Amino acid sequence: MPNTVPEGHLWVVAAAIIDTEAKVLLAQRPLHKHQGGLWEFPGGKVERGESALQALGRELSEELGIMPVSARPLIQLAWTYPTQDIWLDVWLVDRFQGVPYGREGQPIQWCHLADLSEKCFPAANLPVLKALRLPALLMITTPEGGLPDVHPQALLVLRRPGLNRLQYRSWVEQVMKVWPREQLLLHDYWDMVESLGVAGVHCSSRVWQALDQRLPSSVLMGGAAHNANDLDMMSRLGMDYATVSPVLKTATHPEAVPMGWEGFSALSQMARLPVYALGGMQYGDQAIAWQHGGQGIAAIRAFQVGTP
Repeated sequence: MPNTVPEGHLWVVAAAIIDTEAKVLLAQRPLHKHQGGLWEFPGGKVERGESALQALGRELSEELGIMPVSARPLIQLAWTYPTQDIWLDVWLVDRFQGVPYGREGQPIQWCHLADLSEKCFPAANLPVLKALRLPALLMITTPEGGLPDVHPQALLVLRRPGLNRLQYRSWVEQVMKVWPREQLLLHDYWDMVESLGVAGVHCSSRVWQALDQRLPSSVLMGGAAHNANDLDMMSRLGMDYATVSPVLKTATHPEAVPMGWEGFSALSQMARLPVYALGGMQYGDQAIAWQHGGQGIAAIRAFQVGTP
């Protein structure tokens, strides 16, 4: 990942360490330090001449007595505290050597992802919690209702622009016979989420811009963004993620000028929420998206296999 630390920001690496039971390792800040008593993801500042991975390995060794074996970028974001601007560079660590313990006397705890909302974190960690809650794949049905195969690590946006409200609801009920409802996101119909019992909603810019507040935090809520202003507004609204498009040339919108991966990277660095790359994506491009600050990829026709 390119070193794109904004000028004047302190570069800090942190690790979201996941075990085989999908628990994440947290450390508690010492009471005498700034924001003492809050829980955080282990890590620390990057020293001069270090890469992010080198700093991550050093910090985890010093703090926890472990060394990362497998790690990938999770999310990067700039954050302003009263006394310091930081550039938080968070990595997902899914394999490590050693048995973690608080080498500096700090309490540590393995916590189920579902229980993270019960902990108190520094404000800069809140987008990290959103990123941990989300998969790397955001699949979108075709306008005709084409469905991808069920994927255990994906969300599916149910987009059918040609249906009226009643037809759409009936179609969603048919899809729920194929896909688990906890992996389904309605498209725009946010007021149906509770009655249908699905995971949440993906909103077009027209819909989310008309909202004055987001749905309850238990409901996943994301939407379409096309520029930095959109991303700023979505972050202020408290949304969980955004799709940014078009990244590459796409057959569905051939007239749209793609921003390319560098353009996507520039926007993702401005965001205070996870972002998915949309437009011209193929399965496997999620690794490229990670390297450019993305949560993963969103795609429509790349995953299509059938129609319910």
